Amino acid sequence: MNVTYPLKSEEWEKSLQNHYLRTDGPYGNAPLTTLDATPAELRFAAGLDEYSDEEVIEAFLSIFTRDSVRRVFGGTESFGGGFYAFRHFHYLVLSCLVEATLIGVGDNHNFRERLGALLNDGLGPEQGVSGINGLWKALANHLNAKAALGEAYRTVELPSPGNRSQIGYAVKLAYPSRGDLACLKKVLQTLHDQALISRGSLIDHLWRRRHPLPARMQDDLLSLRRSYLAGDSIEQYALWRQIESVLDDIAHVETSRKVLLWQISLSFGGWEGDEAIVALSCGNRRAELETPLWEGDFAALFSRRHLPAPLRQLIDTGLLVLYESRGGYWTQDDRRIPENSQVIVLSKIAEVTQGFDDPITIHDGWKASEPMPLEVALEITSYKGVLPSKQQNASEFRIEDGVPLMRGVWLARPGYQPIIRIPEKADVNIQPPLVFERCGNLVWITDTACTEGQWRITVSQPSGTASSLDMKLESNAPRATQWARRLDNYEPAIELRDNGNGSFIDGALPVTAGIYPNRLSDALEALYARVGGTRPEKEIIGLIQRALPDELNQHLVWDLLRSLQEAGWLELDLNRKWRGRAWRVLPPRIVLTGQNSAIVEGAVGTSEHSCLRAEAKRLSVEVHLNAERPWAAPVFGLVGEALKQLAEALGWESESALQPNINKAPTCWPQENREGVGYQCIATWKPDPGLFVSQESQQKGKITLDRMVHEKDRDLFVIKGGENTFKTTQRVVALMEYARLTKTSLFIKDRTTLVRNGCGGYLPLKVAIWLRRLTGVQTGLDLTRGRQTYLYGKTDAAIEIMQRAFGMAIQSPANTSISVAVKQLAAQRRRGLRPNYYQ
Repeated sequence: MNVTYPLKSEEWEKSLQNHYLRTDGPYGNAPLTTLDATPAELRFAAGLDEYSDEEVIEAFLSIFTRDSVRRVFGGTESFGGGFYAFRHFHYLVLSCLVEATLIGVGDNHNFRERLGALLNDGLGPEQGVSGINGLWKALANHLNAKAALGEAYRTVELPSPGNRSQIGYAVKLAYPSRGDLACLKKVLQTLHDQALISRGSLIDHLWRRRHPLPARMQDDLLSLRRSYLAGDSIEQYALWRQIESVLDDIAHVETSRKVLLWQISLSFGGWEGDEAIVALSCGNRRAELETPLWEGDFAALFSRRHLPAPLRQLIDTGLLVLYESRGGYWTQDDRRIPENSQVIVLSKIAEVTQGFDDPITIHDGWKASEPMPLEVALEITSYKGVLPSKQQNASEFRIEDGVPLMRGVWLARPGYQPIIRIPEKADVNIQPPLVFERCGNLVWITDTACTEGQWRITVSQPSGTASSLDMKLESNAPRATQWARRLDNYEPAIELRDNGNGSFIDGALPVTAGIYPNRLSDALEALYARVGGTRPEKEIIGLIQRALPDELNQHLVWDLLRSLQEAGWLELDLNRKWRGRAWRVLPPRIVLTGQNSAIVEGAVGTSEHSCLRAEAKRLSVEVHLNAERPWAAPVFGLVGEALKQLAEALGWESESALQPNINKAPTCWPQENREGVGYQCIATWKPDPGLFVSQESQQKGKITLDRMVHEKDRDLFVIKGGENTFKTTQRVVALMEYARLTKTSLFIKDRTTLVRNGCGGYLPLKVAIWLRRLTGVQTGLDLTRGRQTYLYGKTDAAIEIMQRAFGMAIQSPANTSISVAVKQLAAQRRRGLRPNYYQ
C-alpha cells in the first residue's frame, strides 16, 4: 500500500531553508554555529505539530532514496557550488540528523552505519559520504556572500572538522547530539511528579539540577529561564521543544508519570444551548491537547481520579473561570488567561452565582454565568478561579480560529480566515504586505483582496527573540478521502418509524434556479473541510453562524442546520450515556428519483462539485443546481441515462429513492422508555408565538407540552391533558404530536409549498428527505416572501399521505394565517413571556 506523507521534497526544502537559514526565521540574524536536527525541531520547522517524533522522522526520510543520498553525499554532483548546496540543504540537515537522532538507529556510533539504518532499505552502511564536508563549505561561502550583500540570510561559522575530513562538519554542527539528549532525558527522569505541576515549576526544578547537562545546554536553559520569568513566550526556544519531546518519550514508557500540560474545555450544545459538554486534554506537547483525553458531562468530571492537580485545586474552590477560545469553546489550561478575554464563571458559591444575570445550571449547584470581560469576572470572584498570576500568559505565537485545510494551510473564505495570536508586547510583520488590524494580542486579517496566497509572519519580542510562521490561504478545501463514522458510544437520532417496503418515487425533473456560489456556499465549504471526524454541535453552529448576515436573526442558525441535515450534508449522533450531541459531515451520494433523474445528497464541496461536472460532461449527464433560496441547502440535480456509471466514476454510492411507509400517529413515533424520574420542568410550549417559554402555572383541562431537563440525560418532552401522557426525547416529534392532539396546524400548504406556521418545528427527517427527493425543491429557510419562515416542496398526493399520518398538524390554508416573526416576538414580550429563540 502506498503511504501518503504530508510534505513533498520541494516543501521540505523550502521549509528548512526558511527555518534554519533566513534571518526572518526563529534564529534571527545569529550566525549558524550549530544545527538542531532533532525530531522536535524538524516538527517545528515543517509545521507538523500533530505528528509524533517517529512520524516526523519517517515523513522526513521519505523524501530520500539510497541513490539520491549517494549522488549528493558522494560528491559526484557537487560541482554546482554554493547554490547547489543551498538547493540541497535538506540533505545537509539529514547529515546532522544522523548524528542527532535516537530513533531508528539503535546505539551504533558509526556515522555510515547510522545513515544506512535511517535509509532502511536493507542495503547496510552507506559509504558514499565523501562530499559532505564540501557541501557544508559551499553552503557557508554562498550564504556569507548573500549576507554581505544585505540579503536576509544568516552567516555560517563552521567548526573545526577535526580529523574527520569527510563528515566532521556535520558531526560537530549537530546540536543537540544524541549524547546531549541522553543527558537531558536522564535529568528529566530524576524529577518527581511535583515538578510537572506547571511549566514554571518544571523550569525551576530543571535549573536546580542542571549540572549534569552539557555546558551549551545549561546556557540555553539560562536563556529559557530568563524569558519565562520575564513573561515572554517560550515556545520559540528550541530547548523547550526538546524538553517537551523528551517528556513525551518518557511518558510513553513510564505511563504512570504525570504530564506537564493540561486543558479543560466547555461547550454548550442542545436546542436550548444549555447542555454543558466538558473535554479534558493532557499531554507534554501543546499539539496533543487538540485531541481530548476524556469527554463527558460536567457531573462526570468530578469522578475523574487523575485530574491535573492545578485543575483539581481550582474546582475545589468552587470557582472556575474559562475564557472564550476557538471552536466555540470556553477554556482554561496550564497558562494564565489572556488579558482582554471574554470569559464565563462557573461556580457553586451562592454569593457568586447571585450576581449572574442569566445563569445556566450545569450540575448540582454549579452554574455558568453569561459572558463578561475578564476584569469583571475577577472582581466577582475576588481573583479566584484562575491560575496564579505568576503563571505564564497564554498569549503565545500561533495561527488559530480559522478553518485548517492541511498543514499550514487555512480556508480563505470571508469570515473564515484565521486569526494570528501574538505575545502582548511583541511587534508583528507580514510579508508580502497584508492589511490587518491589531487588537491587543490578536491580529485580524482585514484585506478584502486576500483570497489565496502565502505569507510569512514574523513576531519580534522585546527580549530580541524573533519567531516566524508561514500562513497559506486557499479558497477551496481539498477533496476528502476519509469520512467520519459514528462513534461507538453514540446512536442515531430517530424521529419516525418507517415500516419499510416503500414504493419507488417518480420525482420531478431537476431545475436550475438562483445564484450559486453564494454566501451560504462559504459556510458549506467550511463544513466540507471538517469531514475528518465527529464534531461537537457548538463547532458546527459556530461555523454556520459566521456566514449569517447581521440583518438575519441569529437564532435561525437552527433552520440552516436542519436544512443541511435534510440535504444529507450532516447527520446528528446522540450520546448513549449523557446529553451530548455531535454531528458528522456525510459523503456525497447519488439518489435516483426517476428513470433518468437523480439528486445528489451529502457534502458537495467545491472540489466535489468540479469533479461532478467534469465526469457528468464526459458521460453526457446534465447537472442542475437549484439555489433559488439562498439560505437553504442547494439541490444538485442530475438528468441522464448514465447515472449509475457517474456514481462509479466519482467513487460515490448510489441508491433509489423510496416513499416512506408510515402508520398513523402516534404509532409512527419511536417508543420512549424514560419515566421522567429526576427530571424538572423548565418551560412550556406556546403555539403562538411558537416557542418554549417559562410559565409559573398551567390552566387545567388544557393539553400541555412541557420541556423536562435532567443533569445527565437528554431532554424529555411530555404532553399531558390528552387521553394518555406522551413522552419523547425528540423535539420534532413532540411538536408534531402536540399539534395533532390540539388540532393546531404546525404546517399549512399554499399554492406550491408546505410552509411552517410559526417560529418552531420541522417535519420528521424521513418525511422531509422524501419531499426533497420527490419535488427537487429546497427544504429550509425562506426569506423571499417578506418574512422568515421554513418551507418544503409538496404535491397534493404527498399532502394527503401526511394528513392521514399527522392529522391537523398538516392543514390546508383555509383561514389560517402565518404569523410574521417580528409580530410574534413583539406579542410575546407584551405578555411578559421569556422567549428561548433556539428552536
